[in-house]
Amino acid sequence: MPNRFNTVAGCSLLVAMAVLVGCESSQQIDEREAAAVLATQQASAEKVFLNDVCPIGNEPVATQIGAVAYKGHNVGFCCPGCKEMWSSMPEDERDAFIDGVIEASQERADG
Repeated sequence: MPNRFNTVAGCSLLVAMAVLVGCESSQQIDEREAAAVLATQQASAEKVFLNDVCPIGNEPVATQIGAVAYKGHNVGFCCPGCKEMWSSMPEDERDAFIDGVIEASQERADG
């Protein structure tokens, strides 16, 4: 009987170790995922918009609203309503807004 007990105990120990190692691996994956989410949130807090002021509401852009890609530029908005209204603006007005922001940015850079 001692041999059978040792075999059962040994197998139980191996199973327990596998479970613990598996849990540790899962925890490491969770930590990596959490770090990736944090990095994404930090990156989204950085300036990712062409504009600082909403083209509709003339208020500061809110990073949590997100952007609309327009002709290669990310346009930011102050609220979801303005974001929706952007698509109904005539194209020439949207183009004029983009051109104005680019021009003002170049003037600031030139000093």
